[in-house]
Amino acid sequence: MQPRPPNASYTFALRLDSTCINMKFDLNLLPIICTLYEERSVSRAAAKLGKSQPTISRSLKRMRETFGDPLFVKSGRGVQPTAKAAVLVASAREIMSRLQGDIFAISEFNPTVYDGKFTVATTEAAEYWLWPHAFSRLRQLSPHSTLELVRMPTSSIPVELENGSIDLALGFFAGLYGNNVMRQGILRIRPICMLRADHPFRGKKLSVKQFQSAEHIVVDAIGRNLTVDRILVQKKINRKVALIVSGYASLAPIISSSNLIVTLPRALGMRMAAATPGLKVMEPPVRIPPVIVAQYWHRKLQNEARNQWLRNTLKGIISQQHEAPERLK
Repeated sequence: MQPRPPNASYTFALRLDSTCINMKFDLNLLPIICTLYEERSVSRAAAKLGKSQPTISRSLKRMRETFGDPLFVKSGRGVQPTAKAAVLVASAREIMSRLQGDIFAISEFNPTVYDGKFTVATTEAAEYWLWPHAFSRLRQLSPHSTLELVRMPTSSIPVELENGSIDLALGFFAGLYGNNVMRQGILRIRPICMLRADHPFRGKKLSVKQFQSAEHIVVDAIGRNLTVDRILVQKKINRKVALIVSGYASLAPIISSSNLIVTLPRALGMRMAAATPGLKVMEPPVRIPPVIVAQYWHRKLQNEARNQWLRNTLKGIISQQHEAPERLK
C-alpha cells in the first residue's frame, strides 16, 4: 500500500447522530481514534501506533474540540468511548477502508484474475489484420477478461475517451487530436495493391501505365489512408474509380472475380491474399509514405495501472507481430 500522505486534510461530510457535519478534518486522526477504541488505553494505543502518549493526547484533544464531545472518558486504568465516539469509529473505519481500497491502493494490476472488460475503439482494417493475434495473446495473459472492439467516427473518440466509454483507441485515425488525448505510435504501414491472382498484370510492381489503365475500388471506411489520394494527385496519376465500398468485407469476392484493383494497408492486403488463393498483391507504381498505426488514451489514465498494462501489452504484441522496419521504437 502506498503511504498515507502526511497531514492529509480533506473536507468531507460525516454523519453523526442523524446530522450531517461538514468539516475540514485531518485524516491522520482516523487510525488514532480507531486504535483508542480498540485498546481502551492511551498508552497501549500509543505503543501500537508507534507514537508517544503526549501525541495521542494532543490528537484526542483536537478531536474533542472538533466534535464537541469528550469521546473517551477515564475508567479505571483506561478509557471508555462515549456514544458519539462509537458512531465516529464506525464512520472512520468505513472511510479508511475506502481510502485503502480506492485511493491509496497499490498501483498494480493483476491481469490473470481481472474479470472486467477492456473496450477499444478500432478500425475495420485493424480488426482484420491486427486483432486476431492480439486477442489470442491477450486471452492468454488475461483469461477471465472480456475484450470489446467498437467502431466510431474519429471525431467521437476524444469524447468517448474522456467519459470512460472506451479505454483506448488503436488503429490509423487521421486527424485524431485533443487537448487531453495521449498518443503512442506503434507501426508504420505502407499501402499495397491487391488484385486477382490470374490478373493480366504480372510482376512485383505495377507500372504507372497499368495503374492508370485499370479500374479501381476505393474503400471509404474509418481509417482510410487519404495520403494515397494526395500522392496520386501530386504525381498526376489518374485512378479510375469503378466502385466505392464502405468496408473491406466484400473485397475478396469482388476482386477475385474481376479485373479491379484496390489499394489498401499492406498488412491487411498481405493477410487477405494469404487467406484467399484467388488474390495476389503488387507494389503501387510510386512510393507512398507510410501511415502510423497508434494507440490513444485520455491523459487522466496516463498512470492508471489497468490502462498502462493494456497499452504496454498491446504495443508489445503488435510490435512482435511485424518486421523490424515497420516497428516504431
